[in-house]
Amino acid sequence: MLNIDEFKKKIFRKYSYKKNNTGCCETQIILLTFRINKLQNHFFIYKKDFHSKRGFLNLIFRRRKLLNYLKFYNFNKYIKLLKILNIRH
Repeated sequence: MLNIDEFKKKIFRKYSYKKNNTGCCETQIILLTFRINKLQNHFFIYKKDFHSKRGFLNLIFRRRKLLNYLKFYNFNKYIKLLKILNIRH
């Protein structure tokens, strides 16, 4: 399993447009999806962890907002990103 820092560096190298641009929409969506998937695995084990579920829902809402933004401004990148992440929106 990848460490989160190694994963971030790998994602930034692959999807960022400029060298130090870590805030582009695609990279943020990918990192949020990575965190959401880790928390989904956590909730399969700990079904009654309601305090973490609130933060989990906040991550989902933040990803949804970023996906809506990307869909509005660059539809081709939006479609490509959905295929890469294998999610539906």
